[in-house]
Amino acid sequence: MFKQFFRNKNTKWLLLILIISGLVVSDYFMHGYYNTEGYRGNVLDDKQSGEYRIACFGGSTTFGYGVTNDEAWPAQLNSELNKKGNYSVANLGANTQGIYGVSYDVLSYEYLHYDMAIISSGVTDRDPDELSNYNFRGDDVFFKLFGYKTILGFYFKEALRVLTPIDKNESKPVFTNKVANDSVRQRLSTYYTEVNQQAEEMILAGKIPYQKYIAQLDEVLNFLVQKNIRTILVCEPMTYHSIQQQKVRQLIKAKYSGKVEYVNLSELFPDVNKVSIDGMHLTKEGNKVVAEALRDSLFYH
Repeated sequence: MFKQFFRNKNTKWLLLILIISGLVVSDYFMHGYYNTEGYRGNVLDDKQSGEYRIACFGGSTTFGYGVTNDEAWPAQLNSELNKKGNYSVANLGANTQGIYGVSYDVLSYEYLHYDMAIISSGVTDRDPDELSNYNFRGDDVFFKLFGYKTILGFYFKEALRVLTPIDKNESKPVFTNKVANDSVRQRLSTYYTEVNQQAEEMILAGKIPYQKYIAQLDEVLNFLVQKNIRTILVCEPMTYHSIQQQKVRQLIKAKYSGKVEYVNLSELFPDVNKVSIDGMHLTKEGNKVVAEALRDSLFYH
């Protein structure tokens, strides 16, 4: 009887439809790491008259790796600004997202009609000779077609990563709060010296370090400036003196002086280890410091 049931073509189609429907429904209700439109926090309503909207782009330091949504600096910035007026802040950060992914995001989220863009960028694209081609949203065919960001694939991927970690000391997925990762801290402490040395060697060899990164960043900044969107570029902790950030400041001075603002987070954290979980990703308190600094930059520049 069961064989005849499964041999029926109509039955097979019905089962396929039920399975797909079940996955879609499950996917919809499992969103929490990010919403169905692909960003952290609640889906924003249509922009209202008199509302000032800010879009925050970048990687894990924007997303808020290791802290909850309301503890990440975009959410805390939203709380600070709404003490003064009608603001909405969208957290469009994504873990491991570099400037290549950001260049896709600034276009994809134009429908949010944001008045201001804050971009935290640098560490993901630390290689002086290569550019990270990871694109959290652009690599998702479903998102490109329908504007809907699936979540089940992320959970399956994270479950697999936890079961078979590359680093044996790593036992928790990235969506777990308050993750103290000493191995990341160690890698970050040595990275700055290593990549700067690599960049210096490129210069001595007659090559231009961070050429791809600066070219992609230039495209992003040019797009935002042409759209008359106020733009703030955030220098992540401990990166200010890197050759990469020197190149960034040279670009701003040469092409975007008076058009793009540059906020140096290194000045805020003399000892970033006191306010971070791993030497880069900030605690709730560290994110609060960033939110307050950006609040002040918004009102006093």
